[in-house]
Amino acid sequence: MRFFSFFYLFLFFFISAPLSAEENASHEHIIANKISQLEAQQKTPEIIKQLSAYQTAENQLEKTKNFNQATRSYEKLMNSYPEDKARVQEQIANFSATEFPESNDWDHDQLTLEIAEQDTKLVQLEIARQSYRNILIEIEHGIDDFSYQTNKLRIQKQNITKELSQAQRGNNTEAIMLLQIAEQYTTSHLFMLEAEQLSAGNRRALAKLNLQYENLQIEAHQAYRNNLQNTLNRVLRSNVSENDEQNQELQADIQNQPEVIKQQLTLNKHLSSELAALTSNIEQTQQSISTTNEQIAETTQTADALRVMADWLKISPIISENLRNRLQSLPSNPPIDKLNRDVARNQIRLYDYQQQSDLLKNNKEKISTSNLSQQQIDRLHALIQDNLKLYSDINKASETLIYQQAKLKVIFDRLNSMLIKIKNESAKLLFWAPNTNPLSFDVLKQMGEKIKWFFSPTQWIGLVKVPHFISPYSLFASVFVIASLLAFLYFAKKHWVLYLEKTSKRINRVTEDKFRYSYTNVAIAFLLAWPIPIIIFIAGYTLSLAWQLPFIFHLGQALSLPYALVVFFFIRELGRKDGLFISHFGWSEEITNKALDNYRRLMMVFIPALILQQFTMLTSELDTTATLGRLAFIISNIAISFFHWQLWKLKMPMTYGDLPEGKAHIGHHIFWWILIITPQVLNYAALNGYLATSQTIMLRIQQGAVIGVVVLLVYFLIKRLMLIQKRRLAFERAKAKRQEIIAQRQAEMLEDKDEHHVSNDLSIEIEEPKVDLDKISAQSLRLLRSLLSLIYLFILSWLFSDFYQATSLLEGVTLWDVTNTINGIEELHTITLQSVLLAVFAFGLTVILARDLPGAMELLILQHLDLSPGTGYAITSVTRYLAIFIGIIVGSALIGFDWSKMQWLVAALGVGIGFGMQEIFANFISGLIILFEKPIRIGDTVTIRELTGVVAKIKTRATTIVDWDRKEVIVPNKAFVTEQFINWSLSDAITRVNLSINVKFKADPELVTQLLFEAAEECELVLDNPAPEVFFLGLTANCQQFELRAYAAETGHRLSLTHDLHCRIKNKFIKNHIDIASPQLEVTMKGQQYHPASGK
Repeated sequence: MRFFSFFYLFLFFFISAPLSAEENASHEHIIANKISQLEAQQKTPEIIKQLSAYQTAENQLEKTKNFNQATRSYEKLMNSYPEDKARVQEQIANFSATEFPESNDWDHDQLTLEIAEQDTKLVQLEIARQSYRNILIEIEHGIDDFSYQTNKLRIQKQNITKELSQAQRGNNTEAIMLLQIAEQYTTSHLFMLEAEQLSAGNRRALAKLNLQYENLQIEAHQAYRNNLQNTLNRVLRSNVSENDEQNQELQADIQNQPEVIKQQLTLNKHLSSELAALTSNIEQTQQSISTTNEQIAETTQTADALRVMADWLKISPIISENLRNRLQSLPSNPPIDKLNRDVARNQIRLYDYQQQSDLLKNNKEKISTSNLSQQQIDRLHALIQDNLKLYSDINKASETLIYQQAKLKVIFDRLNSMLIKIKNESAKLLFWAPNTNPLSFDVLKQMGEKIKWFFSPTQWIGLVKVPHFISPYSLFASVFVIASLLAFLYFAKKHWVLYLEKTSKRINRVTEDKFRYSYTNVAIAFLLAWPIPIIIFIAGYTLSLAWQLPFIFHLGQALSLPYALVVFFFIRELGRKDGLFISHFGWSEEITNKALDNYRRLMMVFIPALILQQFTMLTSELDTTATLGRLAFIISNIAISFFHWQLWKLKMPMTYGDLPEGKAHIGHHIFWWILIITPQVLNYAALNGYLATSQTIMLRIQQGAVIGVVVLLVYFLIKRLMLIQKRRLAFERAKAKRQEIIAQRQAEMLEDKDEHHVSNDLSIEIEEPKVDLDKISAQSLRLLRSLLSLIYLFILSWLFSDFYQATSLLEGVTLWDVTNTINGIEELHTITLQSVLLAVFAFGLTVILARDLPGAMELLILQHLDLSPGTGYAITSVTRYLAIFIGIIVGSALIGFDWSKMQWLVAALGVGIGFGMQEIFANFISGLIILFEKPIRIGDTVTIRELTGVVAKIKTRATTIVDWDRKEVIVPNKAFVTEQFINWSLSDAITRVNLSINVKFKADPELVTQLLFEAAEECELVLDNPAPEVFFLGLTANCQQFELRAYAAETGHRLSLTHDLHCRIKNKFIKNHIDIASPQLEVTMKGQQYHPASGK
């Protein structure tokens, strides 16, 4: 059947291939000309769309050629398969170890060169072997994806055929050509996949044979290379031995030698030992290379087993348990960093020895031989030559060692990458694989037997025998340390309670409260949380010394340091009556005590269950984990859910909150019921055999809960610090207010000369300010919560980082497919469930950043810089827009949103903006101009049209101005860019006030001028620089016209300054009998006529 499928496939292919080749050549010419014409035209949306379609067609033609060539290659492979198979089998059958040249008589340089050549050959053979392994993997993946790919292509071909029929009915020549190309592309791709599937068996068989042949070659060359290395090591050792023999006589008589010869002998001895050490290091490095290669082979076998067992893991827990055991036997990650340090150190030593060798070679003729005999001179020269030879050998050995270490580093990197890859793959597969049998009657029966075994007196009687199996010194030391810890805990708690009573009286008192009371409370509570867990640890360590008693030994190991107990005692100390939670944070004493009581009951169940779980993991008894371990896990989860249920009933303020009556506390219910249900979901998974997975998830949840408690504690500590600072600030303001009142009353008393009342009037009480926690910098607290939440999320992401590979199975859950066009090439991308979840996370993070990042910048960065309010606001606004823009781009890309396809929408929006949205867009652009050019800033006093006020807010569309009536007026940003307005405080906030004053004609102008200057000088709001000015502007028939020009520090002082000046001028004019000129009104009556009734 397979032969006939193959025959019909290629019969159709070769009939249609010449025709399609001629059509393709014609199409290529037409498309190339069309693309050239379109590129020369103006890039309108229609032209861009046509150009993209023709570029896609051009790419499809190119791929069609590649598909046809691949199909022919598969056909050729199937035709020549018998000959190729026979040829490789003959190579394997006739293979024998290659006759390598004899190397026993080679010197150091020849051996080093040949080793380097063999290393190069081994690298080439390894690359070839890896290529055949990759071929096998690709064949397996191709077989797995064949059905999906072919079905998708057939559906695509059907759609293209329908579109082609419609185009032919409409006689659209260009559309017909493009659809014919797409149809050819799809058909060729389909033929290629079918040919690939048909030839998969042959290609797999040939790849396995070639892989077997490559393995034989690698083994032969590796054996020859090892022989060369052994020969080289032998040569190095022989050089050292020969040199030692030559100088042995001189070394024995070194004390009777001249100083010059003594120095050379000492140097010779040092160099000989260094050469021996280098030779030993080379042998150790070579041994490490061999060991690492064996580990790579073992890891490769485990990786192959993992791929084979991947589809069978969920069938039986025995398979997953077997694979877990194999993974545990894998080697640890190689010490790459240590090797890098060794290489660097050896390179430095090589450089030093090269310098020393050059120095000895240059100075050997300068060594003084005046006091030496001829025999001693000859010996000296011989020693110098030996030392130079030793330097040369050391340099060669160092180069060999560095080369071997570099090769070892490459092998280490390879092993490390393999271990990381296999651990990631195993985490992804084993995480969702059962390690025990599902709950059944047999499992319950085994569980009952294990319970009887665990609580059997024959097991626990070993506790009495423990003193006979451990040394008395160890037993005494354990008892002494435990007694010391108990004594310390007893006396420490007495002083601790007294300290809490003493400090709690100072809490919330502004003059006595200090933040160090809080962090000291935390530090001491943390210290007191350790004695009891350490006592349990020491007891367990003592029991583990009795290794002759297996049950007691594993029980002692299970009593490792219980960190859950440390957390319990820590929180218990913080929850004391005068402790941190109640006294410092102001939590409800009733709720806190009830929560601690529930926590205590949880620990009474959780700690024994935890010890039992650890015991079952350590014991060698079969099925102990699946029975006792699972039972302990289920019991502990039930206790945890019950504890969460009790906390849910307490309606804790942190989650319950204060809502209007009738409002549902949805967040409170959702939060606690998730915590209640999650352990039971894990229990259900454990009952179905996923015990290891459930235990791992629960462990991470518990660790995350502890970190959450720490983050919550940090939040309330910082909140308390802010409270103390606010209270002190309010107190300082109250003191300053009191000083102002005292100063004012003193001035009044001095004026009235009533000094006898001063002592009574100055006794002003200052009330200690009461600051509400809910009103302490709401924005700062919200920012603090957001920052701590982000930190907590990052910590959780690190904590659950080993779950990433496990959750990467979500990549296989395909939701939809999208096509993206890149340089005219359409690429298909699948959107998975993981992508959607990441997009949701990206959008959520964008919302948090857009909301709280400006406040964080203001609090952490901008307030420490010398910036104007407008500049800071511009920076935070641009940062918010940038965060929103990046978040939208990233989130859209994760769900497959292709912005290149939005060019039509952009063009339509451009038209819409040009007509319907031009005002909104103009205001938005004007807002950006205002933020950067700063014609107005927050706090500036401006006048625009008939409106005068202070700029309060500058938003993207409009600016808010607060006028003198405290009314908020919204002004579009466009008005500040296109219209004329006055900024009273743009570069200088000083403003001038002009007062026009008319006095009677007979008044003394010099006196008037003097009085006006005096009024200006006495006014506190008038600036001295610029100085006030008085001008005599004019005379009329009945008045003199004066003008007083005074300068105010800011626009807000104008009215107050005018009022003050008017009052002072009036008082001074009254005292000096100067009258204000009244306006004169003259009435002239012309053509006088009398009323008829007047009688005149």
